[in-house]
Amino acid sequence: MSDTENATASTSRRAQWRAIGAVVLLCALAGAAALAWWGLVLSKRVTTDNAQIANSQIPVMAQVPGTVATVHVADTQRVNKGDVLLELNTVDAQAALDQSRAALVRAISEVVNLRARAAQAQAAVASHEVALENAERDYRARMPLKGSGALAPELLRHASAQVTLARAELLAAKEQAKAAAVLAGASDIALHPLVRTARADHLKAWLALGRTRIHAPLSGTVAQRVVDAGEQVAPGVQLMRIIPASGFWVDANLKETQLRHVRVGQPVTVTLDLYGRSRELPGRVAGISAGTGATFSLLPPQNAAGNWVKVVQRVPVRIELDESAQSDERYPLFVGLSAHVRIDTRDRSGPKLRPVSASGPERTSLDQETVLADRHDQLSASRAAAEFRQTLLEVVGSHAPDAP
Repeated sequence: MSDTENATASTSRRAQWRAIGAVVLLCALAGAAALAWWGLVLSKRVTTDNAQIANSQIPVMAQVPGTVATVHVADTQRVNKGDVLLELNTVDAQAALDQSRAALVRAISEVVNLRARAAQAQAAVASHEVALENAERDYRARMPLKGSGALAPELLRHASAQVTLARAELLAAKEQAKAAAVLAGASDIALHPLVRTARADHLKAWLALGRTRIHAPLSGTVAQRVVDAGEQVAPGVQLMRIIPASGFWVDANLKETQLRHVRVGQPVTVTLDLYGRSRELPGRVAGISAGTGATFSLLPPQNAAGNWVKVVQRVPVRIELDESAQSDERYPLFVGLSAHVRIDTRDRSGPKLRPVSASGPERTSLDQETVLADRHDQLSASRAAAEFRQTLLEVVGSHAPDAP
């Protein structure tokens, strides 16, 4: 082999070794970059696609029995807080209210009569006191004539008997006055037991009439409406549900091996299959369930059985979504949507369990504000109170004596 051929072969071998060295170097750099990416990023993340959007499902139920007269909403319809969802027939409730009004008038009239009888009984006491005083005066005037022969003994005995009789009649009048005063009650007619009982029945009738209109407890979407006009409904039977327009969260079912570095308060990025990765929802870890999903299932597994096979369990983790992620009407949220969750676990200073709030147990979004049904009950109560005051003035005024 000539020198030229040897030089060419040597150059070719050196080029091959340089190429191999470059490939090895690139592989090493890629491996180092992958290890660095894993150590700095991927090892600080927990991801799962076993997650769903969730929210409260507020049941709507009737508080009084009745027949449905009108249904104002349908499934998938958006409603605002306070909107009338349906109305019941008001004939029975109105009749009960009229009956309670009559009972209230009778109770007030009876108490006014009892007060008049108490006044008469007190006047009778005063009359018997005067009669006793006259009898005692007559007896004392005849006592000096005793034994003088100027007064017959029968007259003196008769005067003594009159004193005894007047005392007995006064005692009986006082007892009757006490009984009449007890029946008449306190000076305020509104505090009398008869009036208070009738007033309570009157308030119940007003409440029952107001509850024939069922209002939306909060803003949201109607779902699972199962009632139509003409149906008979009873208290406690669910008629429909309201899915709130806010307050959504994500239930992410993480493997038990993924929970090691998950802490409350860690930032989370949520993507929905409905909108894809172009729409990312920010959130934070709110808490970790007290047990695995299998434990809370209808038929929990029995690990003491002989055919037990170990499987990795999943634990629900609640993720609260930021309000900004729920307020965009271009990307509405629906209960049950599939989601992909990515938890950033770099900050591991937070607690493993959700801390107890200093103000007491945490409340649901519906409990944090006054339930609208209570507001309508308060309106019915104010109307009942106004009608009671008017009735009281009218009845007491009608029993007042005419001016001379």
